[in-house]
Amino acid sequence: MLIMLHFLYHHKLLLIFLMIALIFLIMVIFLEYYLFFCLLLIYMDYQELLPFFSPPDYYLQLLKTPNDTNYSSQSTVANQIKLPQAWDIETGRSSVRIGVVDTGIDGDHPDLINRVNTTHSEEYLLDDYNPLDDSNGHGTRVAGIIGAQGNNSKGIAGVAWNCNLVSLRASLSIQGSISDFALAVQEAESKGISIINISAGSSSYNTNLYLAIQQFPGLVICGAGNNDLDIDNNPIYPAAYNLSNIISVGSCGSNDTKSNSSNFGRNSVDIFAPGENIYSTNKNGGYNTESGTSFAAPYVTGVAALILSECPNVTAQIKYRILTYRDPVSSLGSRCVSGGRLNAYKAVSNAHSYQYTPKDARQHTATCACGKTTTQSHKFI
Repeated sequence: MLIMLHFLYHHKLLLIFLMIALIFLIMVIFLEYYLFFCLLLIYMDYQELLPFFSPPDYYLQLLKTPNDTNYSSQSTVANQIKLPQAWDIETGRSSVRIGVVDTGIDGDHPDLINRVNTTHSEEYLLDDYNPLDDSNGHGTRVAGIIGAQGNNSKGIAGVAWNCNLVSLRASLSIQGSISDFALAVQEAESKGISIINISAGSSSYNTNLYLAIQQFPGLVICGAGNNDLDIDNNPIYPAAYNLSNIISVGSCGSNDTKSNSSNFGRNSVDIFAPGENIYSTNKNGGYNTESGTSFAAPYVTGVAALILSECPNVTAQIKYRILTYRDPVSSLGSRCVSGGRLNAYKAVSNAHSYQYTPKDARQHTATCACGKTTTQSHKFI
């Protein structure tokens, strides 16, 4: 024994090495038992007890791409605002009615014939014009962006391709009487319309139109105009009316910069949406490409319809969803209220306001006021 102690005393490095080896051996044995225990728990499906062992879980997202023959002419804009991702959630419901206050809608257009509500469409002109006719083409282009029938192997896909379009014809050309527009808005509620698109504007303030929009219980989406003006100082109406149920929309390009002609306003324009080289339906069953805030606003209108389709009692919160869940764009920061560009997927995926109720150790129940209930892992809270 004394000989061994004498040996170790003169070989201190060897002693340290042996101690390290012993500690390492103990750690290896412990790790083997730990791994065995973890594997056993996995086999018994108790993964919630292994927060430090279980790897993070990832998900694959399917992207719905419509089979419409001319969809390739829309895909750049659709991808810019994440429409395919939004369509995985919602493509619109026929119970949602959208009023298009414009030059009429070509009701015989093959991409619109099944989407236009013939019962509630109406004209507000002095003469007896057909609301399902459009001699100008402007209203038909707007309607196609909002809700052309999607996934029907022809033409294009509208943003909310299963919603109901109501033609409220208040103009024959790009200029129309403000009083006709006001009357169309006044009667929209009685037709079951929840969302109105007005892709028109004037520098003249009109009390009747202001009151009609103010009293409408739904949402009104307006083009901000194409004069390259700051409409905080040079207002264009109805976009610049200070009303909580208006969304005023400016136009941007594929690079998210303001379109050269688009109006803007830190307080009067709410958000930007693509408005350059927009491919849509046209009069006489045709299709064409146009630019302007007239064709940016319908993208916001379509997304509003998707949100309402996904959550039927969210009308009062649609504007908040769209302006909050957008893509921030630095160049637009001082040019609109939201400081960004429309993102359909973000807005639609946040349509619901959930209340959470624990279900078990791993899951909870999420319930929205609209009645939708889903079971989720705690990781989604």
